[in-house]
Amino acid sequence: MFANLLKKLIFPETRGKVRIKTSSSFVKEKWSEIEILIKTKNPSSAKQAVIIADKVLEQIIKEATDTVTMGEGLKLSKDLFSDYSIYDMAWKAHKVRNSMVHDASYDPPYYVVTDAINQFRAVFKDLGLL
Repeated sequence: MFANLLKKLIFPETRGKVRIKTSSSFVKEKWSEIEILIKTKNPSSAKQAVIIADKVLEQIIKEATDTVTMGEGLKLSKDLFSDYSIYDMAWKAHKVRNSMVHDASYDPPYYVVTDAINQFRAVFKDLGLL
């Protein structure tokens, strides 16, 4: 167990040209919070879950690409993902969060919010963090 921890500290996970600095334990901890919010089946809790998931992805992307904004980082992070469909999921889920936060009139149906959560889950799994 200690050897694995030491290995991860010395040789962080990489995907393509990008290094993942965010720990799997951090992502799993945040994902537990997200799962609790989703299980309530409350629309506002589900929206909060999307916001948390996006913040986690933002941390990963910004650290991996050394960029200031999530959008800028996503544009540079294609190598981070195993294929384009996962990369596209990251963008789509992030766009749902952006619409919720920046457009006061946008009230997505529950299925759109849960789809975004499923996309975030797929992204984190692809990155080996869930």
